[in-house]
Amino acid sequence: MAELHVIGQIVGASGFPQSSLFCKWGVHTGGAWRLLSGLREGQTQVDSPQTGDTAYWSHPIDLHYTTKGLQGNCLSSPSPTSLSPSLSLSVLFFLDNCDNTTPQNHKATILPSISLSLSGWPKLHLQVWSEDWLGRCQLCGYGFLHLPSSPGPHRLRCPTWLPLGGTWPERLAHSFVGGGPQLRSPDLVYTGAQRYRLHTTAAGTVELELAVALRHFDRYGVES
Repeated sequence: MAELHVIGQIVGASGFPQSSLFCKWGVHTGGAWRLLSGLREGQTQVDSPQTGDTAYWSHPIDLHYTTKGLQGNCLSSPSPTSLSPSLSLSVLFFLDNCDNTTPQNHKATILPSISLSLSGWPKLHLQVWSEDWLGRCQLCGYGFLHLPSSPGPHRLRCPTWLPLGGTWPERLAHSFVGGGPQLRSPDLVYTGAQRYRLHTTAAGTVELELAVALRHFDRYGVES
């Protein structure tokens, strides 16, 4: 089976108007993936920067996955299609710097008349929160990115966003007393099926440092 090993850290976050920030994170994969070691989700400590607006967490991430195949849905043919031996993995999955505020259709050409929408590659989804002096927590932003698909070290920046909701007086009240709308289903952050319906506003950015090691992907006709 093919193996993916990701090790690194969530460095911190910047660009948020709130202080005392912490981050909840999780990894979502397709059904063909199995976690051999590591945690699928976690939470950083709270950091209150004394100078500047950057909160530092240095929260470790260590994940080891195995997969029996690359999961996807054929876009131009109703039957599943095997991967071409000449297909480059970096072309397929290198989605790290894409704008995740709106749903994207990432396609990779397999044969002249066949395309594949790959949905199984691991995605890291993030929620940034702030804590006030009374211990109350307020959501500051949602975000997600695909884990890097090319081996080696990577420095990533994940933009985040917040949903807008309610009337103008309610938004004004939220700016004074805190709170605000949250997603009923956090799955919307990384699935994108209904995300286009949301009204959002940009928030801050989360920075990550990840190193990737791939093994046996060549057995599935994928060049890394």
